[in-house]
Amino acid sequence: MREIKFRLIEKGKIVGYERWNSLAGKWCYDTKADGNFDIRNPFIPHTDKDAFTGLKDKNGVEIYEGDKIRYMDGKDMVVEWKDGTYCGWHIHGKRKMGEHIHHYIYGLYNYGKLDNCNYNHEVIGHIHEES
Repeated sequence: MREIKFRLIEKGKIVGYERWNSLAGKWCYDTKADGNFDIRNPFIPHTDKDAFTGLKDKNGVEIYEGDKIRYMDGKDMVVEWKDGTYCGWHIHGKRKMGEHIHHYIYGLYNYGKLDNCNYNHEVIGHIHEES
């Protein structure tokens, strides 16, 4: 089962992480993704948060909703959740081709395993960062 965890954002910066502690029945906070998440840690103020996908990139970096990913073919994409026929985590990008914008959408999965990504995806940033 995937870990229920969120990356917390305030003014375009990552300020911490929130993880569900099922034993305590409450959310726990830490400033590091692999931190202690002690139930005594104080709440971390934030204006936005991104869900953890349960996947890691080729370098072992956790992949979150809103991450900018360099896809294996060199395209830069954004991780997002899609509902509908093909519900799940996807990466989406767009590229101008003449007068048209061509959208790329690929499934982001690892054949049922949520411990690593088989592809050569690489996290290169997140949508909250200023360009």
